[in-house]
Amino acid sequence: MKARQPSVADAMSVDPIAIDIDAPLEEADRLLRSTYITGIPVVDRDGLLVGVISHVHLTAYRFTSRDFSDSETDSHREG
Repeated sequence: MKARQPSVADAMSVDPIAIDIDAPLEEADRLLRSTYITGIPVVDRDGLLVGVISHVHLTAYRFTSRDFSDSETDSHREG
């Protein structure tokens, strides 16, 4: 008899941390910083998976958001 190969089910979290699609970005940032996870499943109002958010996503958003870009540009001009 051939040994069974381990599957994703053997290693996955059965009760994962998830965040609501309407949650503030600060909440996602806090969850990522306070846990040892690298990504948080994002769910809609029905609890259905709609995406994943990670530190990379938050950093990219901050880098490309108008407020962040304007404040960074202004501080470089003044200095």
